[in-house]
Amino acid sequence: MAFHWRRIRPIFYGLGFGFLLCQAAFATPVCGVGTMASYAHSSCTIGNFLFTFGNNPYIYAPGDVNVPASSVVVTPYGTGTPNDPTGFLFSANNWKTTNTGQPFTAADINLTFNAQLLAPSIFQIHNANLTLSVSIADLDSPTAGVLAGENINDNLTLSTLGSINLTVLSNTDSGSVAAGGTPLSGTAYFQSRNLQVNKDINLLTIGPNSVQVHSILETFTYSAVPEPGPALLTAAGIGLFLLIRRRKRMQHLLGILVFTILVSASAHATPLCAVGTLQSYLSVGQCTLGGVLFTFNPGAYTKSGTGMAPTATGVTVTPIISGHQVGFQFTPNAPAPATVGNQTEHLVLTYTAQAASVGVKSFIARDTVSTHGTGTFSGSKATLKKGSTTLSTVTFPTTTSGGGTGSPSFATVPPGTILTITDDFMLKSTGLGLTNNTHLSNFTNTLMLTPEPLTSMLFGAGLMVVGLVKRCKKS
Repeated sequence: MAFHWRRIRPIFYGLGFGFLLCQAAFATPVCGVGTMASYAHSSCTIGNFLFTFGNNPYIYAPGDVNVPASSVVVTPYGTGTPNDPTGFLFSANNWKTTNTGQPFTAADINLTFNAQLLAPSIFQIHNANLTLSVSIADLDSPTAGVLAGENINDNLTLSTLGSINLTVLSNTDSGSVAAGGTPLSGTAYFQSRNLQVNKDINLLTIGPNSVQVHSILETFTYSAVPEPGPALLTAAGIGLFLLIRRRKRMQHLLGILVFTILVSASAHATPLCAVGTLQSYLSVGQCTLGGVLFTFNPGAYTKSGTGMAPTATGVTVTPIISGHQVGFQFTPNAPAPATVGNQTEHLVLTYTAQAASVGVKSFIARDTVSTHGTGTFSGSKATLKKGSTTLSTVTFPTTTSGGGTGSPSFATVPPGTILTITDDFMLKSTGLGLTNNTHLSNFTNTLMLTPEPLTSMLFGAGLMVVGLVKRCKKS
């Protein structure tokens, strides 16, 4: 039977109309004044910027009082046009820690979100700026201040674009610099169109004084670059035509594959990995994420030293699924790991991963850490092992923020292999005062999986197309 376009033309017209309705119904809203609670799990635009906040964009380790996400006000900033700094002002009334004679008091603010440029490809985001508004009452300067670390990663290349490190020791730029700190703002320069920022603001006091952060301003600036980006071409029409021509064979094949997936999915009853504390992961023992079984055994996390570090209940674990990347972000925040003056701190986390149906082709590890004065991060690393064989090692920087990417050169690990991931952090500083410090904000471990031949989304789309064609043929 000859193929006639007129037989399926009404269906495509209907699908096109439905697509337009869906676009109108689910258009990304313009960013407005809200709270971190309302911004979580959402996306919004400011001009040509699309901002996306994940399922755990705000984490706070309390100082004087707890400040929940519902108490943090988010105010859009800028117009999202070329050369106009655009982003958000985050503010709260009680980001504060007061010391009445204890050795240390601390509070920690952690914010994470994505910024994507929607303007034509000739434009690039070229800088990010972090500015703090603080009040520091220091009776024995400099023993109270704010340690701010920000890491900026490219979402497309998975590379680290830059970082910002601030040690604020006074309420003004000149006062902070005079006390051995930095100005209250910093800028990182790079080029990107789709990035993630993670900022960690640590409030720290030694002795009878107090520190308060009133607001955090984060902005991005974009402009045209000389080289226009390449245009992207698709072959959707050709693919659809081929599906139609081979509908009988595809229908049979897709039916078998979908049945296999359903049987496989029902056979795995391990709970899904969710946002929680490291202690909850240790208690559950195992969970699955993106088809990978992760196992956390008792004793997986150890800490020792004279500095500050949380127990497993103070480490927040956030699952990560991005393309074929699967893993976790760990945020040790109650209190955040830090050394000040003559202190050391040693943290080790070990767990296993087993991908049941796909291979593993690389290991990616990153961190956000700020070091100042004599503070070092020397000896800190993440490793991926198969049995006793080391497949990949990431050596974290010793004095600056940002982690690297593990060696992608190891041969693809076949499905079913048990892999061991170990993070080993060495924080150290010597001397006196807050100007000599090391502060670990967070770290991530992800595995790059080999692409599957077809994803469940393709199965669903293929079945829908075959069903439409078959219905059309009968009519």
